[in-house]
Amino acid sequence: MRAPIAVRAIEIIDGVNGRDPLAPLAYADALPADAAALVRVLRDERIIQAAATYHHSDVLAGSAQTSFRRLGAGAAYSGFAAAVLGGAVLYLGSESANETLRSNLGLGQFVLLAISVLCAFLLLLFKPFRTWRTQRSNAEASRLRVFALMMNASSEVREGEVPLLPLQLECFRRCLVDDQRSFFARRGPQERRKVVIWQILGVVAVLLVLAASVPQILRLERFELLPDALVSLIKNANLQQRGYALVGLLGGSLQSLLAALVVISPVQRNAEKYTKMREKLDEHSKQPLDKAREAAIRNDGDGVRGFTKNVSDDLAEEGREWRLLHEALSEMALTQLANQRKA
Repeated sequence: MRAPIAVRAIEIIDGVNGRDPLAPLAYADALPADAAALVRVLRDERIIQAAATYHHSDVLAGSAQTSFRRLGAGAAYSGFAAAVLGGAVLYLGSESANETLRSNLGLGQFVLLAISVLCAFLLLLFKPFRTWRTQRSNAEASRLRVFALMMNASSEVREGEVPLLPLQLECFRRCLVDDQRSFFARRGPQERRKVVIWQILGVVAVLLVLAASVPQILRLERFELLPDALVSLIKNANLQQRGYALVGLLGGSLQSLLAALVVISPVQRNAEKYTKMREKLDEHSKQPLDKAREAAIRNDGDGVRGFTKNVSDDLAEEGREWRLLHEALSEMALTQLANQRKA
């Protein structure tokens, strides 16, 4: 059974909705009178400055992320569409009856290639990927700094006020641990759904490439290595050589598109990592949190800060891995998009 002080601290923090220490002054104003010790802490200029740094970096990171994904997707999708139109032009052949259609498709292909080249050029010129990576890193570091400053702060508790340490712990729990748990719980399934969709498209691409290999497979008929049913099916399809070439082009272009999208947004890694991070935070929210609450009642600052340090270290590790991954992918992304454009 929780002590009355712990219960009151939980009520106070859970009663403040829609605000958190990343907006320290607004959060402080929303707290009741008996949480005045935490209010004084949140009005510390260092916390206010760290929160301002977080918001500044968060806005820059969000803008750069949007630019990178839009330009990257523009280069990838327009390059894919240009390849498809190019295949269609080849499929139409040189018959005079198709001249107008072939000319229009060629014009469309030129426009799509121009868009792909422009997007790739803008990526190289403005480097939104680098800005996104740097500012996201700064934002996450500033977020952790806000909570670290709050947890390490002290304030004299006056008569009628709830002790500071339980309030600090519950604020850390609600506004960092629970907030990040919700983020990973929401984004993990989203990323897994993308993985499934991309896997399906990957299978389609492989099947298209295999279908394009049918003429070569048919050569094995002379060696009697193919079932009669398969030979009959292939012959009844009665596709021209250029039809197989078009199918192969579509399959290869789809594979290139998927490779570019995986570089732009590494969903497989995100799906796995988000799931692991949610599991870690779930574990922190069980027995470790209960022990930290007991320590807070005893005014054992080391016991509480041991808990908050473990959580912060796990969240910081996620940020470090994110940066290392994207540093490794940055050049790959630009190379892949350039290759997609050429295709």
